[in-house]
Amino acid sequence: MKQILGDIVQWLFLFWRWLFGAPEATESVSQSARYRRLVDYDRVHRVRSQSEAAGVLSDPRAIALVEGDAGPKWLLMNCPDECGEIRRISLSNATPPTWGFTLEQDGTVSLHPSVHLKSGCRVHFILRSNRAYVV
Repeated sequence: MKQILGDIVQWLFLFWRWLFGAPEATESVSQSARYRRLVDYDRVHRVRSQSEAAGVLSDPRAIALVEGDAGPKWLLMNCPDECGEIRRISLSNATPPTWGFTLEQDGTVSLHPSVHLKSGCRVHFILRSNRAYVV
């Protein structure tokens, strides 16, 4: 009986994390199996324009952070669903919809909340520490 209750509590905890928690970069394969795909991006390149970012994105695992005078404006990356599109994600309140982001001390980037695009390949993903979790 204790084993059954323990299994139920563990399932509820995992379900709660799935609904409300962010995935950890150290999740085991069994924990991350709920995602259709995991994509690791190698490096964040800081650039001054979207045209400069296009050259950086010839590397499919690169992320380009377009910076303006007042701070980061766009995050550009190859789609983690591998549809061939470049995803342009607004970080500026002047261009809605907009996402929050965190530039970590190790140079990786995270977006808040998840990115759910309703056009193109209609990808939905979470970006945490340069790892895209495709939902």
